[in-house]
Amino acid sequence: MKKTFTYFRTLATLLFAGAMTFSCALNEEPFNEPDQPVVDGPKVYTLTITAGNAATKALNIDGTTGKLLATWGAGDKIQVVKGSTSLGYLDVQNITDSGKTATFSGSLSEAVAQNDELVLWYNNKGYTAFGNQDGALDGTLNSAAEYDCAKATVTVVNVDNGLVTIKDKNTGANKADFETQTAVLKLNLTTDGTSPLNATKLTLAGSFTVSSFTVPHEIYSFTIPDATYVANGNGVLYFALPDKDDLADKVYDSTITIPGLGNVAINNYLTLDNIKDQLANTTITVTATCGGVNRTGSVSGYPFTKNNYYTATLTLTPPYYAAMNSDIGKVIATDGNIYANKAAAEDAGTTAVAMIAYVGKVEGVCKHGLAIELNDYSISEYVAFDFSSANSYANGKSTIAGSTWRLPTDKDWQYMFWGTYYDTPSVTDISAFNSKLSTAGGTVLVNNSYWTNTSIDDATAKGILHDGTYVSFNSLTKTHFWYVRACLAF
Repeated sequence: MKKTFTYFRTLATLLFAGAMTFSCALNEEPFNEPDQPVVDGPKVYTLTITAGNAATKALNIDGTTGKLLATWGAGDKIQVVKGSTSLGYLDVQNITDSGKTATFSGSLSEAVAQNDELVLWYNNKGYTAFGNQDGALDGTLNSAAEYDCAKATVTVVNVDNGLVTIKDKNTGANKADFETQTAVLKLNLTTDGTSPLNATKLTLAGSFTVSSFTVPHEIYSFTIPDATYVANGNGVLYFALPDKDDLADKVYDSTITIPGLGNVAINNYLTLDNIKDQLANTTITVTATCGGVNRTGSVSGYPFTKNNYYTATLTLTPPYYAAMNSDIGKVIATDGNIYANKAAAEDAGTTAVAMIAYVGKVEGVCKHGLAIELNDYSISEYVAFDFSSANSYANGKSTIAGSTWRLPTDKDWQYMFWGTYYDTPSVTDISAFNSKLSTAGGTVLVNNSYWTNTSIDDATAKGILHDGTYVSFNSLTKTHFWYVRACLAF
């Protein structure tokens, strides 16, 4: 039975033969377990633990406070730590009151003395392990319990003939409060604020100023299998994330690449307090990989505090959505990035598919811009097709995430001619259009007629006819054969 996420687990404890009574609410940093010491002799400790519970999804959340709650389950263990030494584990023996109360027993490797401070851990997990999540937290793809890290701190009041009395370090009460050391985030990924996006990889990165350089630094990278969205719903991910102070410790102990200095330890340049300040103010960039295209979004600062449940909607856009007028004449590649030309895309290990010909939002035409296919459609020696075949080809092209292929409408052609000639706009002069196509690594439009997707009636549709410089719109019979070039609307 998995354990769900917790806010406070109240622990009323009594240890016999080494028997103790606990109480705590903790503050210490996660402990990385050392090699187990040799056990001199068994000392059996029996604990009675009380915890609240509620439920939603695979997470327990208090509907009033938004805090995380939990119940105890079969197989749970409590680790007892003194200083940097693990004294052993206590195993769950009896669970009552729907998991709100449980008794734990186990043998410890050392005796305890008056005034000893003990840290009790449920699932003492290193924070680097949080990158192993897959966004499910539903107990199937990965266990919710695996990322439920809770801690309690107690003080030994007295040891009398094996009877150990323990009190809460902060309140002095004869109970212990297990406090969750993580936050839980429900993340809704979208392409436009409403349409869900099923990413296959998600990366969180911040930027840190080190030795006068501001450089990116990856925080976590998650791989998301398709089955996650079957369990969660399209575009929905769940993650357990470290408290912001604990993440600062992780960054403090990591390395970063600085221009001219190479890979260096961050703590050689930044104090822990400085890292905490930078985490609070840095822009956290979220990069989602979907269909081979990297989309990005961002949040201001790292806001996650232990015990809390967060929900957020993140709109992630492909890089080419940010195209500007200065990008007209450059190419969009299958990885979603913009490159100077076809050769530059190939050098980067990707394939250029279209040249950006217009940038801007036009109602009923495009949200961000239009790009033209680099080459005419052809099959072997056939270079001209009827209206139906032209549409089938354009509509059936493999799309890039966030865009749509189509046979250009008459308006599409006009905006693309206008866009490539934006210094002195013209919807009939295509010399700049052809010049940019050639520079991008494509082939120019031939001196002939090309289909548009704009029907005049059942038998005819508009086409474009040009003489190498100027273009006119004419009427073409749909069963006749003319040239075809697809348009990418994004």
